[in-house]
Amino acid sequence: MRHSSIFLCLIILMSWGCADHSAHLETLDKLEAQLAEADSVFIAWPTEAMEAQRVGVNERLDLVTDLYDNLGDTMDMDLGDYLSKFKGTGKIFKRFGPTYHRLTDGLATGKKQLEDLRHDLEQGVLGADDAQRFVSDEQRAIGDLHLEITRLDTLIKRSMERYDAMVSKVDSVILDLESRAER
Repeated sequence: MRHSSIFLCLIILMSWGCADHSAHLETLDKLEAQLAEADSVFIAWPTEAMEAQRVGVNERLDLVTDLYDNLGDTMDMDLGDYLSKFKGTGKIFKRFGPTYHRLTDGLATGKKQLEDLRHDLEQGVLGADDAQRFVSDEQRAIGDLHLEITRLDTLIKRSMERYDAMVSKVDSVILDLESRAER
């Protein structure tokens, strides 16, 4: 009887150390897919076009301002409103560099964390409570990262579409002001 109770205690202790992490591993699979989706959206961002747009907005606005100053004319209120909206199409890219680097680091860290967590789960290093806590932490971090990249992707696309829709009118205003200045 005594040997069987010791054997039963050993089995219970071993089962605590060998927690079944199959549900956690399935969650990691989903998180890796979510991270890969965020990464593919992030990689697809046209960073060179975004920088060119930011520079193009600023150059055009500076040129319009200089032309009005040289003509000694005042800008129509509707045009000023329009140019203000045009300026908004480049604002998102003004401080984009630090955000881009932070997201790059976040994606790399997320990948590394998931790899390490998967390794620890597969090797049985983590107990059930620790595994649950670490998986929950990664779910939160990757969810936040995915949400931010998705939100920024939407803003980038809208900004580029607005720029494309507005740039021809701004260019025509510049041509009109330049022809007036030549007279």
